[in-house]
Amino acid sequence: MFIIGLLGLCLIALTWLLINQYKNDTAKKISTPKKQTETYSIELPKRQLIIDEELQTSKVNTAPIAQKIKSEKVFKPAAITPRTPQTEHSKPIKPLTEIKSEFPINKAPKPVPATAKISQEPVLKTDRQQAKSSGQTERKKTVDLKKLIELTFQQAQQHGNLTLKQEKLQQVLKLDNKHLPARLLLVETLKQQGLSQQSTYILDQGLKLFPTQHHLIQLRSQLYLQNNQSQQAIELLQKITNRKHHSESYLALLAAAYQQNQQYTDAQLLYQQLVRLRPQQAQYWLGLGLAHDNQGHEHAAVNAYQQALNKNTLQTAVVSYIKQRLSILK
Repeated sequence: MFIIGLLGLCLIALTWLLINQYKNDTAKKISTPKKQTETYSIELPKRQLIIDEELQTSKVNTAPIAQKIKSEKVFKPAAITPRTPQTEHSKPIKPLTEIKSEFPINKAPKPVPATAKISQEPVLKTDRQQAKSSGQTERKKTVDLKKLIELTFQQAQQHGNLTLKQEKLQQVLKLDNKHLPARLLLVETLKQQGLSQQSTYILDQGLKLFPTQHHLIQLRSQLYLQNNQSQQAIELLQKITNRKHHSESYLALLAAAYQQNQQYTDAQLLYQQLVRLRPQQAQYWLGLGLAHDNQGHEHAAVNAYQQALNKNTLQTAVVSYIKQRLSILK
């Protein structure tokens, strides 16, 4: 019995020893760090490699060494990447999130909202451009036509031949019937050729376009007086109401029209005004003498006739008439 009890105690002690040995072995395995078998691309400082070797090969207490490393502030990378073989043609591999497609991806166009209004501005702009281009073309044609008209008119002015001058002036009026200088020059050219009917027609057409044009009115009044149509001449001359156009030639025409129409008082007043303007003009003194003579103003008529003779510019027939009237009045 004693032996059996002793064996039991030994078995218990052995079991206890085995359990403690198992605990110690387990604790050693947990506390001892596993050796690293992988290689890394980063090159640690020399001091760091020595310390790592000591940690792996010795069983000394690592706490003082770790504290020393912290105090020296040894650089420790934030992340360690595996080493990859490098060649002269190789490039570092980018993370997957940074890789972008080398080929552009066609994106589908955004749909236009149903409520969106399509702008008509490009169409309107095109219309404006067309209108501007058309306007420029018309202006160019107008400029070219004006140049042609002025060139033809200048050629007419330079012509000494009345017939060729007449043709050129008629061409100008066909291109522009409102060309007033060409119309006036054409009337004078026709009068020089004795073509009174044609000149009358040209003047009448001009007065339809310019009813109050004083040059046209005076020329037409002269033709009226040549045809003894003094009343028509007076009515036409009286249309010139602007006094700035009451020139010497206008006053002379109107005075002659009054004289021919036997309105001697009106004629006298105008001739008195004319002799004040041009005292050397014998025709005005003659007109004044006739106005006084027809009113019975003998003394005033003799004075006016004598002034006309003294100018020595009158025709022989007129001088003979004045001398006859002086002999009667005296």
